[in-house]
Amino acid sequence: MSIALSGTRYDFSNDTKAAISAFLISNRSHAPFLVGDCRSGVDRYVRFFCDCIRVKYHTYLTEDPRTPASLRNRTIAMISAATVLYSFPLNERFSRSGSWLSIFAAFSGGKKCFVYLPFCKYADLPTCRGITGWAQVNFSQLNISDHNSFFWFPTGSQTKLEV
Repeated sequence: MSIALSGTRYDFSNDTKAAISAFLISNRSHAPFLVGDCRSGVDRYVRFFCDCIRVKYHTYLTEDPRTPASLRNRTIAMISAATVLYSFPLNERFSRSGSWLSIFAAFSGGKKCFVYLPFCKYADLPTCRGITGWAQVNFSQLNISDHNSFFWFPTGSQTKLEV
């Protein structure tokens, strides 16, 4: 299994950091993880934490100059190499979001995709680009507080939830 991680480029909560840390520790046998090269946010945190726990990762680099097209190409290349995506977007708004690009790319490519938005309401999640609904999944093996172990799984006519 090849696991890609994506997420916000902005600062994010300590709860999300705890969820990412727990995820990386409990899935370390699936390393190397695939991650982008953003200098901030989730990409930076994943690389930092993997270095701390001595887990390998592969960084997908963006061509210079960093343009929307080069960022998109990097994201698509990373998702193409992955079998599953775990994404940690800042919120449910998907306009101009690389996190949501990775989610939509994984979904349309038929890959398993899990989205960490613990306090998001079902009604606020997007239904577009083939996504017709969402299911909530609890990864209890993460051993973190209940509300933080929930991920959303996008559903549509071509998807089947197998955790």
